[in-house]
Amino acid sequence: MVDRLLSYWYSLEFFQPSWPIKEKGAINLLKEELPWPPQNSDPNWQISYDIYIGCTITDDLISWVLNELNLTEDDFSVERDYSKCCLCAFKVDEDGVYVAESFSISSFTWALGAIVKAHDFNVVLDLGELEKLQARIHTVLSEDAEPFSLEKLQLFSMQICTEIGIEPGLVMPALWANKKSK
Repeated sequence: MVDRLLSYWYSLEFFQPSWPIKEKGAINLLKEELPWPPQNSDPNWQISYDIYIGCTITDDLISWVLNELNLTEDDFSVERDYSKCCLCAFKVDEDGVYVAESFSISSFTWALGAIVKAHDFNVVLDLGELEKLQARIHTVLSEDAEPFSLEKLQLFSMQICTEIGIEPGLVMPALWANKKSK
């Protein structure tokens, strides 16, 4: 009984889509100029930006998974969910350079990609594999000291889709930033 309960909670953790952006007050990087480098830098303030890349609709992802596994919605009792989900997130400093140890992939999108890659709904989702992938991408980002441009952010979004096995057409272009000051 305890094992079933733990397995249930573990699965729930993977299958929680998240859209962490409060669009009011956030910077839409597809519509506005990149906010880095700063025009007037105040040495008393440390500025960073939380960057959110990609937007998927949960229902579209679930339909894609069912289609990839040659299943229909009639085969499963699937509740419609039109919530948004972010593909990945990380931080940049005031100059637009990656901040160490800040990269994170949505476990929801990663899990769906893993199911499609395995072509099996019952695949064991190993959090260690997600952590290894994130660490590998973190290493690549850490080795690049150049600031992010709009083109670089868009290319990065496509690369993440490839890494986790999500069809790029399912991810709408979305680049958001939240400014943080200390």
